[in-house]
Order: sequence, then structure tokens, then C-alpha cells
Amino acid sequence: MSPSLAGKCIVVSGAASGIGKAVARHVASLGANVSLADINYDGLIAEADRIRESTGVTCLAHCVDVRKSADVDGWIRAAVDTFGRVDGAVNCAGVFSTTGDSDPIASKSDAEWDAVVDINLTG
Repeated sequence: MSPSLAGKCIVVSGAASGIGKAVARHVASLGANVSLADINYDGLIAEADRIRESTGVTCLAHCVDVRKSADVDGWIRAAVDTFGRVDGAVNCAGVFSTTGDSDPIASKSDAEWDAVVDINLTG
């Protein structure tokens, strides 16, 4: 018997790509309604549409900067307003760079490093 998350609400950050996208797809395939968050608006909307079309679950999409508590609070509040509760949360928001480069960590400015840490550890 395969596990079911039917009727549950799972929130996933970093859902526009990578591990977050894979997690969102998986829990939706098990029947969970999902609320997705990412700072990448275009990728987020595309993934939410794909999940809705392929699974039929309710899928919310919120453009969220995880470094901003007001963004996160609004995202979670919308999930609770829509689904009545949050049954699980998966934080996959993470970056190597906020500028899109792949330069070694040692070459990053203090400000760039602080932004990466804020997203990966604080957010």
C-alpha cells in the first residue's frame, strides 16, 4: 500500500527548482495540497501550474524572500486561510550565490556571503 497525504497541507520553500521542486511534486503526487514559496516568480508559477495539471491538488504559489519574516508570515497565513492548517513544512530554500555566479566562496564579498548565509541558515 502506498502512503497517502490526501487532504493534508504541506508547505515547501525553494519550490521553483531543485530539491524543493522534487519534494513539492512528490507530496502532491501523494495527494497533499501544497503551498509553494520561492523568490523565482516565473519558475514558481510554472511549477505550481504543472503540479495542478498533473495531480489535481490545490496548489498555492507565493513569491517569498525567506530572509523577510513578513513574506514568510504572509505565505503561511495564506496556507492556513486556504486549508485551515499546515500539516507539514519542508524548507528547501537555498543558494550558492545571490548574483547568479559560480565563483568560489573565497571570492565573495562580505555582503554577498552575508546574503547567502541569511538565505541558507536564517531563512
